[in-house]
Amino acid sequence: MMHYDDILKNIIGELGTHQKICFFLLGISTVPVMLIIMSPVFLFPPVDTWCKYPDSNELRQHMCINNSTGNCDELVKNLMIPKEKKVAGCETQLKNEQCHRYNISFDYVSYYPEANIYSYINQTGKIECDHGWEYDRSQYKSTVTGQFDLVCDRFYLNALASSIFMLGFLVGSLVSGYVLDRFGRMKGFMLTNGGVIIFGIIEAFSPNYVVFVVVRFFLAMCTIGRYISSFVLGE
Repeated sequence: MMHYDDILKNIIGELGTHQKICFFLLGISTVPVMLIIMSPVFLFPPVDTWCKYPDSNELRQHMCINNSTGNCDELVKNLMIPKEKKVAGCETQLKNEQCHRYNISFDYVSYYPEANIYSYINQTGKIECDHGWEYDRSQYKSTVTGQFDLVCDRFYLNALASSIFMLGFLVGSLVSGYVLDRFGRMKGFMLTNGGVIIFGIIEAFSPNYVVFVVVRFFLAMCTIGRYISSFVLGE
């Protein structure tokens, strides 16, 4: 009795050089797919965030003159930004609050001694960030969170962007089957491959959050379409 593998061997032959080259090239083409799927790790990393405070340059100059410490930025930040306890692994650490700063101005800092400053802070309390946010750029120079200020009451937009991206995967999985059957595997592969390149470039220059998530949706559609087409071609 002839087995199915023997029938295929008689019809298409052994795995030859042509098949190996095609398989290798198709395998390489799926690498960007994995990079795009893993991109949220670098697009939305957790970074230390704190409120911008008014007269920041004047505060730095004043604190540098009147204090011997060399780290003026850290000194001013500790003065203007309250701390909160956060759990990090098995220990609790003091982190900068993201959504509040002390209600204190440069005028008061420049004319009153340090002891009175802290007494004034305890009396006036905290206010919400009214001048935007600063981001720790020691590890990540630029993130989506920092570019579009997705913090505090906009923090949920980080997860929403990832959800819309996965929705694009779902829609792309449904649509790509029809596209591949309608236009052919190779044409579908080239079409989705071009879509990944185009939407990937547009994503990098997104001017606002809405454009970013819309482009990510279509990027996800093309990404899963390219993966499915390359998988079918590899068979």
